[in-house]
Amino acid sequence: MYKLAITGGIGSGKTTVSSFINENYKSVYLFNADKESKSHLKKSLSLQHKIINIFGSTVTVNNRLDIKKLAEVVFSNKVDQDILNGIMWAEVFILINNKIEESENTIQKTMSDINQILHITNKKSAKNIYIYVIPPELKKYKEAESFLSNIFNTNIQIFASNDSKKIDPDSKSRKAKPGKPGIYIN
Repeated sequence: MYKLAITGGIGSGKTTVSSFINENYKSVYLFNADKESKSHLKKSLSLQHKIINIFGSTVTVNNRLDIKKLAEVVFSNKVDQDILNGIMWAEVFILINNKIEESENTIQKTMSDINQILHITNKKSAKNIYIYVIPPELKKYKEAESFLSNIFNTNIQIFASNDSKKIDPDSKSRKAKPGKPGIYIN
């Protein structure tokens, strides 16, 4: 799995480049660090307390972290911005690694499921393997499509379960669940 980081200052075009990749390369999974870190900050009380302990009451309203006040403080002072970036990037690094590990585990589980189906059906190989996933997981699986084809030495096609053009002779797409695709082997 290749990993590409797009970095740059405010207004440098990170979102534009990311949008271009997302729209034109369907097999690429995009991790938006800005969006994910903001979401994580809103959910993580321990991270909020860490930031409050460093920046004090100037970033709070009613003893709770206020994102707008935090932005006012850190964007008015380069040192404070660097401190916040140091705190947040440590968290983002963990989020990125967790997402990569989750993707790898999902693909490993799918490989195991395919092997189990081959074993149960007494097949040593397959002519075609069709994998049906829920739409939000399509990119993650598409990224692994050629890898899986090479591992199983066969044609593997991955479809969103709601794709009207999918090949689904046995309605296996109805079995697709989060993290658990439907699989058809012939």
